[in-house]
Amino acid sequence: MVVDAQFPDDWARLPFERRFTASEYERMALGVPRDMDDKWYIYLEGDTFYFHRSWTGLCIFRMRLQEVGGEFVLSEAAVARYTPSPRLWWKLWSRSRPSPPNTYPALAAETSLFTLLVDVALLGKPDPR
Repeated sequence: MVVDAQFPDDWARLPFERRFTASEYERMALGVPRDMDDKWYIYLEGDTFYFHRSWTGLCIFRMRLQEVGGEFVLSEAAVARYTPSPRLWWKLWSRSRPSPPNTYPALAAETSLFTLLVDVALLGKPDPR
């Protein structure tokens, strides 16, 4: 798998606040994939977790943690903003869809996916869907 280690310059902060215990942090630090079918590649580098799509290698999310009194506190959660592909299929598809008035509304979908990845993929909690 080829991974684009760079997080793009265009990104948005996610409205996500969490604290993790030391044992939760240890589990998360193991990262993903844990098996061949995982669709995400998640790893820890320094104080930052990077969330990549396994097929494209694109970095989609970033999460920074700080150790505070034996806990790990989220200091930043961000989602990448990639420029749409100039390929013909994108142009045709995007013309068939109405443009939303605000391209990045409240980040609700991104925050939901990010929460799911942290809880299910990293912490091993049951999938609530």
